Amino acid sequence: MIEVNANLRDLNDVDLTTNLPSNNDLLAYNSNTSKWVPIILSGKLEPQYVVKDAWSTTGSHNFSENMHNFYIKNTGTSDITFTINSITITVKASEEFEDVFDPFTSMSISGTSTFTANVSALKTGSSNPQYTVKDYFSGSSNVTRQYSGNVYGLVVSNDDATNSLTYTVNGITLTLPAGDVLERNFNSFTQFSINSSTPYRAYAKSSFQTVITGSTADTTPPVITASPNGGLFNSTQNVTLSSNKSAVIYYTTDGTTPTTSSSIYTIALSIPSTTKIKYFGKDTAGNVSTVQTTLYTIDTVVPVVTSSPVGGLFNAPQSVTLSANKTVTIYYSLDGTTPTTGSSVYSSALNITSTTTLKYFGKDTAGNSSSIQSSVYTIDTVAPNPVTLLTAGTITSSAIPISWTLSTSGDVANYEVAYSTDNFAMNTVIASAAVNAKSTSYTVTGLTANTAYTVRVVSIDGANNRSKAVTVNGTTLAMSNSTILVSDSFNRSDNTATMGSTDSANGGTTKTWTMYGTNVFGISTNQAYCVSGVISDGVFAGVDAGVSDASVTVTLSKMATYASLHARATSATSSLILQWKPNGYYLYTYLSGVYTTIGSTNAKIPASGDIVNITCNGTAVKVNINGVQYINSTSTFNQTSTIFGFGTAGNTVVRFDDFKIESV
Repeated sequence: MIEVNANLRDLNDVDLTTNLPSNNDLLAYNSNTSKWVPIILSGKLEPQYVVKDAWSTTGSHNFSENMHNFYIKNTGTSDITFTINSITITVKASEEFEDVFDPFTSMSISGTSTFTANVSALKTGSSNPQYTVKDYFSGSSNVTRQYSGNVYGLVVSNDDATNSLTYTVNGITLTLPAGDVLERNFNSFTQFSINSSTPYRAYAKSSFQTVITGSTADTTPPVITASPNGGLFNSTQNVTLSSNKSAVIYYTTDGTTPTTSSSIYTIALSIPSTTKIKYFGKDTAGNVSTVQTTLYTIDTVVPVVTSSPVGGLFNAPQSVTLSANKTVTIYYSLDGTTPTTGSSVYSSALNITSTTTLKYFGKDTAGNSSSIQSSVYTIDTVAPNPVTLLTAGTITSSAIPISWTLSTSGDVANYEVAYSTDNFAMNTVIASAAVNAKSTSYTVTGLTANTAYTVRVVSIDGANNRSKAVTVNGTTLAMSNSTILVSDSFNRSDNTATMGSTDSANGGTTKTWTMYGTNVFGISTNQAYCVSGVISDGVFAGVDAGVSDASVTVTLSKMATYASLHARATSATSSLILQWKPNGYYLYTYLSGVYTTIGSTNAKIPASGDIVNITCNGTAVKVNINGVQYINSTSTFNQTSTIFGFGTAGNTVVRFDDFKIESV
C-alpha cells in the first residue's frame, strides 16, 4: 500500500534515520518498500477512491459524476447480475465483488437476492487506476478468448465444488483448485484459453480507458460434406462440396492428398467415371478440417441375363437356370406377366413341369437394369402315334425299299429309319436316317448282299418324343456279278523274307505282294504276319487290284492292337485305312502322317476271328465286320487308286488269313 502525506515534498523533508517526515513538504510513503518518495513519482502510486453512493435495491442507478470503483455483496441465496459499461457480471450467493472500471455514470443490478452495493469515484488529485475491467464471460467447456488489444490482468473463478481447472496465458498454464478465485497480472496478451468442463467465470483487465473488446476465438474446424455421398452409381454424378461455415475448400480427383495448393472448389464437380475425391476446408480463422475421401464408383454397364436351356419344345420337365454376366438381382415371373422389382427373386433353378412363359430381368447394385427377356418352355411328353402298313418293296443285293402310311398325329417332325442285322436284339443300329414328316417311303441302300436285315420306322415329334417302332424284315439278294479279282489263302511254306505272290486259291489273278514301307512281311503256319520293322502306321503289304471300286476282305486270325486294312493306296503315306484298336474300329484318310477320321464304331470290339471288309464304290466307303455293316461313309480320297492290302504298326503278333479283293 502506498500512502500520501500532504506535508512531504522531497527527500530533504525526510529524516533518513527515523524514515519520518522532517517538514511540511509533500512526499509519499511506500509501505511496500518502507521508503518515502517525492510526489513527482505519484503517477505510479495506488489511486485513492471516495465512496459516493450506496444502495440495496435492483434496477438502474445514475450518478452525477464519473464513478470508477464498484463493490457489491450478495447476502441472499441466488445469483445477482450487474451491468457497467455494457459489461454484465454475475455475483453468486454469499459472494463479494469489488473492482475498477473505466469511468461510468450509470449501471444496473438485477436479481431476486438481497445485497448491498456502493460505488466510488477517484479522490481529487489521485492518480488514475492502471488496469480496469474490459471483458467478462462464463461457461463450462474449453474456450479460447481473444481480444482486440493488449490485456494485462485476469481474474478466474472455479465454480465447481470438486474438480480443478487449468487455464493458459502466454504459454503459462495455471491450475485453479475447486471453488477458488485467482487474480493475476501478466505480460501483455491478446488471447488465452480455459481448459475445463467445469463451470467457471472470468474477466479480463487492461489499461485505463483503453477500448478493448473480447470474443470467443473460433477454434472449430469447418465440416465439409459431399453431396451425393460416395457410393455406386449408374450415371455421371454432379458432386457438390459444402461447408457448415465460411471456408475455402481444396480438393483433388486423382487420389492424391490435397493441400492449399490444390484446386479450389467453386462449382459442382462432374464425375463421369469411377473417381476418388479427397477434400478439406480452411475457414477464415485458419482452422483446417481433416482430409476426407469419398469414392464414386460409376457403373453404366447394363447386365445381360440368360436362361439355360433356352426356351423351346421339350419332352420332359426342365430345370431352368438364370445367370448374368455380372452380380445382379434377377426378378422373374412364371405366369406371363411383366416382372418388376416387386416380383419373385431368382435364387435357384426353376422347375418347369408344364408349358410356361418365363419372363425375367436383372438389376445390378448400381441400379442398371437389363431388358426384360421372355422364354417359352413348351413341355410335350406325349409320344406321337406310329406309322402303319410298313412294307418292303423290291429288294436288291444292296438296297431294301420300304413304304408306310403316315402317323395320325399332327405334330410329327420327322421319321427315323434304321436297320440292323440282329433284329435290334442288342439295340444295334447300323445306320439311320431322318425322313421328312410328309414322306411315306424310303430306300435303305449300301447293304451287304445276301444278308438278312430288319428295318424299323419311328415317328418323332418336335419335342423328340418317339413312337413305338414299327419293323419290317428283308434279305438282300446274292451278288450275281461279283468277281474275285485277287485271293490268297497263305497256305504255303513259312518265309521270313517275303510273302511271294498270291495263290489264287479262291479265284482271281495271281499278283505279287509289295511291301510299302520298311517293314518285312512273311508267312508263318499258313498265315501272313509282320516279321520285323518299326512302329509306323503307314506300312502295309499290298497288291494292285487293277480297279479302284472294289471290296477287300481279310480274316483277323490273331488279334493284337493296331492292325489295319488298306484300300485305294498309292504309297505308305497315302491310303484309306481301317484300323482296329482295343476300343473299336476307326476309318481314316491318311496322307503324309495326317489322319482324318471319316467313320468309327465302338459297337464292335475287335477280336480274333473277325472277318473285316472295306467296300469302295464311287464315293461310298462301307465297313462290314462279320457280315454286319458298322460304318457307312463317303470320301473322294484317292478315288482312282487301285492298291489294296493289310498292315500293322510294327506288331509281330497279329496274324492275317483268307485275303481277297472282289469287284463291286
